[in-house]
Amino acid sequence: KVNQWDLIRQPLFHIYWTECTDVDIYKTFLREDIENWLKELTAKDIQDWLIVVVENYDGKRANKLLPRTTVLDKIRADFAPKQGDRCISVINPGKLESRSADSWRGLVARIRHLLLVSYARAVSRLEDHVRQQRERRNEIGWDFMQYFQLQEELAQVLEMLGLNDEALVQYDELDALFSQFVVNGITSECVNWLHKFQKPLEKWHGLKLGPSKLTNNPSILELRAYLFAKQAHMLLLTNKVWEMAARCLPFLHTCTRELAILEISAPPGAVACWLFLASMEVLQTCDKFN
Repeated sequence: KVNQWDLIRQPLFHIYWTECTDVDIYKTFLREDIENWLKELTAKDIQDWLIVVVENYDGKRANKLLPRTTVLDKIRADFAPKQGDRCISVINPGKLESRSADSWRGLVARIRHLLLVSYARAVSRLEDHVRQQRERRNEIGWDFMQYFQLQEELAQVLEMLGLNDEALVQYDELDALFSQFVVNGITSECVNWLHKFQKPLEKWHGLKLGPSKLTNNPSILELRAYLFAKQAHMLLLTNKVWEMAARCLPFLHTCTRELAILEISAPPGAVACWLFLASMEVLQTCDKFN
């Protein structure tokens, strides 16, 4: 499906709201509507949903006998006989304030729990897909930048969930994988995509440790700078400024070595200028967080 791995920008959890509390109206109209809604979710392989019934209690009738079977009971029986937590009722905030507040707190807790379940399922599926694509890296037609976007999506989701160490692991894996291809794969027919990074160096903008966006068809220095900036960002989020500084020199050595291996031509002094600017950026960032 299009954008099925775009976990940040696509809805993962869906809620159906209804104020219907009349069983006869439910049987006549509402049941079919809920059934169609669930069929649409199923067709899109969406498993995470919740049905909320908003009940409007009249204080003057609160002491009267309630019906034996409520609309909520019917919905549970028809659509979630083994998933009772997928259906919940709340009381209209304008009525019976204390009971209403308790019911809405319960709804918030239920949504929080089901959202975590939803994201855990989605992240697990994305991790499996990333692993499958990584195992295909030696097949003809495999492209590093397409794979890069996929694994970065996983890193961004993990960062959004506050799992910064796990997000850093994703960028470290991309770093190591690219180095492996440069060192071992330059003569292989399966890595034709690597030739895209052998174009002459025409731009050598300095390293930027901050919000950045990777350009289309980046040069090897642009890719390396972007990767290091992302790694640095994750380290700074966990207050590991010292580790970011310690990674700087190996990062610069990696860049110069890969430029040499790929035999990338550059104007005299361009690489030295880029290395100096990168070092100054790391130094200034360390001062800022000191």
